[in-house]
Amino acid sequence: MHCEVEGKVYTVLPETTGQGKNGEWKKREFVIETPGEFPKKVAFTAWNERIVDVESLGLGQFIKVVFRPESRENAGKWYSEFRMSRIEVPGKTGGSTPTPPVNNGGGESYQPPVDTKVADTNQTETSSTEKAEDDLPF
Repeated sequence: MHCEVEGKVYTVLPETTGQGKNGEWKKREFVIETPGEFPKKVAFTAWNERIVDVESLGLGQFIKVVFRPESRENAGKWYSEFRMSRIEVPGKTGGSTPTPPVNNGGGESYQPPVDTKVADTNQTETSSTEKAEDDLPF
C-alpha cells in the first residue's frame, strides 16, 4: 500500500549506518510540515539507495512524498515507520500543468507558492496614459 503527503521540508537528519544479518544498511530521516490551519510534522525514513533523493532537499522546499507505512513488533511493543518510496517536486515534472491544491482535511485548500522570480519577456512598456487608466482603485 502506497500513500502520499505534501508539505515543506522541515528538517533533514544525518545518515545512520549499521550492520544487520543481511549486511550493511544505511538510512536517513527527514521531516516535512503539512500545510493548513493546523500543520503537522511527519517523519519519513529513506533506506539504502533512496538516500540520494533526500540529499538534494532544501529546508522549506515544497515536496510530495510517496511512502509505505510499515509496523513491526519487538518484545511485545509495536513500532511504526513511514518508508519513503520516492520524492516528487511539484513544478519539476516537465509539464506545464499546475499543481492541484492540497486538501488538508479541514475544509481549506492550500496551493503551493508560485515562483515569482521568472520574468515575463513578452511584456511591453505602457504609455503614461495607459498607466493612468490602470491605476484605478478597484
